[in-house]
Amino acid sequence: MDEKFTATELIRRSVEIENHLTDDLSRKIYDIRLQYLIDRNNNSFQNNIKAVCQTIDENSKLNFIEKNVGKFDTIVIFGSGKIGRYAFNLLTNSKYKSKNFIFCDNDSSKWNTKIFDTKIVSPEELIKNYYDSIVIVGAAFKNKIDINKQLMELKFPKERIITGCFSKFFGWQYFDYLKSNENEIFIDVGSLDGLTSVDFVSWATKGYDYIYAFEANQNSVKNAEIIFKAFEIKGQVVNKGLWDKEETINFKVDDQPGASMISESGSAKIETVTLDDFLNGKKATLIKMDIEGAEFKALIGAEKTIKKYRPRLAISIYHKPEDILELPTLLLEMQPDYQFALRQYAPNGHETILYAY
Repeated sequence: MDEKFTATELIRRSVEIENHLTDDLSRKIYDIRLQYLIDRNNNSFQNNIKAVCQTIDENSKLNFIEKNVGKFDTIVIFGSGKIGRYAFNLLTNSKYKSKNFIFCDNDSSKWNTKIFDTKIVSPEELIKNYYDSIVIVGAAFKNKIDINKQLMELKFPKERIITGCFSKFFGWQYFDYLKSNENEIFIDVGSLDGLTSVDFVSWATKGYDYIYAFEANQNSVKNAEIIFKAFEIKGQVVNKGLWDKEETINFKVDDQPGASMISESGSAKIETVTLDDFLNGKKATLIKMDIEGAEFKALIGAEKTIKKYRPRLAISIYHKPEDILELPTLLLEMQPDYQFALRQYAPNGHETILYAY
């Protein structure tokens, strides 16, 4: 068990948090993470997380594409690798199984061949013969941005590109537990390539007012700005890290942009700001945070906003074992009536999201 938690403190915190969890799945995920905090048995933790993932209803994984896919006769899956094949199997075993499916791939050796008895076409043939379809990007993170840019350069309608939904296998990460309201104002903390903000726009079916996207990695900021412009997103990309105070701080830039983080060992420097200072009293309705372990500090810097507006939250809670206690406890100090749900978006123990509402 982490030395910062006495047995009495752990019990007190865990009981308080569990009383705010809203369903059995949340309690299962919570118990698994709490046990891992105590015993640090990674093998047991991994097996338990995989077991939970296997129980998730396949139909729930389709909720985020419901309003888009049903309108089209043909569904094109761009990417015939692991994620594209997973998307195909999921869709063809769902109520969409009667649709016409096509794969598209940039690998010319695959063109005019078949997988699962389904044709693989080139991007050019996609535009020529399947322009009236809907395209699901079934690719890993490193390829998602390039495929989006490619489709938009080919003048494929951006409103018919579904991005990112199958990069995680267990639902629409950051959004599938919540329902949108009118005039949403989204705070995308750790926006990376900007595609989470694209997902937000799809989720906000009643409309939204603005998006503030915070990203500390300069290279990712450039990609996010391209995406914001291409998708005509109402908002801005802010090249700062969110923290509990304004300062210049060390930042570790990783080869995988999603793993870059605030770190004393980092050789780069970034500017940080608090959300409270940046918004200066302006409203937020939904805050998402996925910032590689900096969530606790960033939430402290958002205290005034959370207390004043009670925004719904989607917070990554897997970067540090102690997050399972510290983050919900902090939020309950700010808003004692928050209710919590936990959802799992990867079978390896990563991508656990805490929803507060």
